Amino acid sequence: MEKSIGALWIKTGKNGEYWTGNIELPDGTKQNVIIFRNGFKENNQPDFRIYKQKTEEQQEDFTITDDTDLPF
Repeated sequence: MEKSIGALWIKTGKNGEYWTGNIELPDGTKQNVIIFRNGFKENNQPDFRIYKQKTEEQQEDFTITDDTDLPF
């Protein structure tokens, strides 16, 4: 049996199921991925699309904890 190169977890969002997890790249680093079913599949197009998942530092969202965080 070969060594596993990653793992996925099933999640449910407002648009249905998707998968998140990580894969180990040939250089040994891990890449977080997110996988969506291809909702626009026609003919020989792929069933799923795999994307690099942004880390928390890369996400542009922010949280306002109180009024003092507002810029005005």
